[in-house]
Amino acid sequence: MRFNDERYQKMYENIKRDAMKEGYSEEDLEKPYLDKLSKQTKSVRIMKMIRLAYWLGWLRGIKFCDEMLNAKITLR
Repeated sequence: MRFNDERYQKMYENIKRDAMKEGYSEEDLEKPYLDKLSKQTKSVRIMKMIRLAYWLGWLRGIKFCDEMLNAKITLR
């Protein structure tokens, strides 16, 4: 995976490492998209949870970027 900024690549690798500590494999984390999961289930309830996780991930990512890029740091 290619990144435009080394800082984001390091963040990505740290999050990926944390996910692997939680028991997910390198293969599970290979592509950061949920389309693979959606093709593995026929359950409407599980599919709804996958879609919710997708949207929550987007929202969390936007909030995270906003906090990281626009944080005002003051020294007292």
